[in-house]
Amino acid sequence: MGRQISQRIEVLLKKASVDPVFKAAFLERRGDVAEEIGLSLEPAEAAMLRAVRREQLEAIIARTSVPDEHRRAFLGQAAAAMLAALGIVAGRPGAAVGQVPSPLKPGGIRPDMPDLRDKPKTVEQRVISVIARQLKVDELRITTQDKGTRAVSLVDDLEATAPRLAQLRKGLEKEFTLKIPPAAFKKLHTVGETVDYVTKALDKSKPAAKPTPEAPAKAADLPRPPPPPSPDSPSIFVGGVRPD
Repeated sequence: MGRQISQRIEVLLKKASVDPVFKAAFLERRGDVAEEIGLSLEPAEAAMLRAVRREQLEAIIARTSVPDEHRRAFLGQAAAAMLAALGIVAGRPGAAVGQVPSPLKPGGIRPDMPDLRDKPKTVEQRVISVIARQLKVDELRITTQDKGTRAVSLVDDLEATAPRLAQLRKGLEKEFTLKIPPAAFKKLHTVGETVDYVTKALDKSKPAAKPTPEAPAKAADLPRPPPPPSPDSPSIFVGGVRPD
């Protein structure tokens, strides 16, 4: 998301908190709805929104508030008006006197937003990053979910050419240290199929778990010798006859 809190992400959260129709679209399509109100998200912002679980995003929206005097701006469709209102709401330059800035984590991250900068990416996120880089497309256009009535096609939707597809195969091999046969790669037509193939290939490449060697017996587990006879115990002599 960058070193400073993203105004674009905050605009989406605040609009979702006051606009039920927009909220439903936001939860379903995440960053794709930004274009509908005139916002253009950065790839890192779009990736962050895709990584947040639905229930977590709903909880963040529920905790997001908009002052009554600014609700009209966020109920509209003009991103410029929302950004202008956000400058006052969040305590940015031009904030009203007495307004308290939103608390930020180190690096400018809001405490109710997940900080994914130092967290490892999932296989899906890494595949999408490679596709965006090799096919020269915005990550916002790449999703494993259905687009309309069909899955997102590498050729039809992302306009991948044969040379770009060859670069994509090599990029995936380099990213995941895999060998992808050209014949197998030609069978991958959608983003979802590509993610599934890489995931299964990584699972197959994992070394089998070695059986745990049996631990040597501990001294405490060995049978103990019988205790020596007590001086008061009756003595037994050869032949089994007691002297008394």
